[in-house]
Amino acid sequence: MLKQKIFLTAKLAILGAFLLQVSFGQTPSLSQEQLALQIISQRYAIPISELTFVHKATIDEGITRIKVLHVPATQVYVVNLDAQNHEVDDATIQQILSAHRGRWFIGKLERALADAAKTGNPNELIKVDVWLKPGTNPPQLDRDAPESVRQAQLEAIKSYHAVLRKPVEDFVTHNNGQVIYGSQLAPLVHVAVPKSLINLVQSQSFTLDSSQPLTQSLSLQSLPEVDTLYLTRQLQTIQQQRIPYSPSLDHSTRAINADNFWSAGFRGSGIKIAAIEFPSGGTGIDYSQPYLADGTYCHPEDGPLRSDHATEVAGVIASTHPYL
Repeated sequence: MLKQKIFLTAKLAILGAFLLQVSFGQTPSLSQEQLALQIISQRYAIPISELTFVHKATIDEGITRIKVLHVPATQVYVVNLDAQNHEVDDATIQQILSAHRGRWFIGKLERALADAAKTGNPNELIKVDVWLKPGTNPPQLDRDAPESVRQAQLEAIKSYHAVLRKPVEDFVTHNNGQVIYGSQLAPLVHVAVPKSLINLVQSQSFTLDSSQPLTQSLSLQSLPEVDTLYLTRQLQTIQQQRIPYSPSLDHSTRAINADNFWSAGFRGSGIKIAAIEFPSGGTGIDYSQPYLADGTYCHPEDGPLRSDHATEVAGVIASTHPYL
């Protein structure tokens, strides 16, 4: 009788330990997706039936970032799990992301830009995408506001970015460069500058009260308004066709799980999409592109002006190019 009681007690202890593992999400039978749902459900007291897995990606050192969506609130949460399915804190993630940045950037410079600027004639112009540091409390657009309010907000946003761009644009033009494009709605300036203005160089200047020269840094990245600098990618010719040079886009389909939808039969067949461009300058799609044979063109205001951006957007939507 005593042996039976001991045996029964042992079984109950094992069952209790198993239930505790399940309660705290440590059972090996749970997938990482299920574990992430459970963590978010417990942490924020959200019914697990209202949560759904969105996406996961391995960032480094066996750590996986899993996105979970709270469907009713359209709120996205992130769970970081290591190879043993233990949650990883934000400080560790920031260290890993900083290490990643160090591989691709030298200070504010993309490494590809830094390398390109070191070769050839230092006075040769090189095209650069300049991302600016946004100021505090930038104006916002309320899409639900009345039309008159939205227009006023839009003008405020344009003025804000014009002020943000000005120091960089002045620096570029005063140093034999060219401002190719300044975004009205984003902290971005597209410029062409001498290669000598990319990497940090030392220059000498004289003060009025002293004949001794002062050494100072003179480069695009030394400007406090600059956040990051990228090498502008050019169009390249592949099989006699001009397509965007995008070395990372070969992973984009898998990164957003588009291939899973395609394999399930969802190919967008029969779906009509309208691409609406901001009406300034050329906004039409260039249908002479062989991979954009289908589609109609509408531009009642300015006539048949073509735009590289509109054509690129159309390519994202409907290109038949085998590489993309």
